[in-house]
Amino acid sequence: MLTFSIDRKDSVTVIDNAEAVCTGKEVRFHSHKDWEDLVQSWPLTRLINAWNGIPGTVPVSKFANRKMATARI
Repeated sequence: MLTFSIDRKDSVTVIDNAEAVCTGKEVRFHSHKDWEDLVQSWPLTRLINAWNGIPGTVPVSKFANRKMATARI
């Protein structure tokens, strides 16, 4: 199972080694459901920052809704 992390600067990263030590400066999640639960209380601007920080994506200024944002990221 893949493990992902998002840090305080909204940078999403795939962690190759799930046993890697957590620095405490990021939050980890393993599934889309975990991701949705994690960001439920976050402002949409944080999700926009996360999306815009992914290399190769076309930057956005808004998402239609939270569900679309989490699916896209």
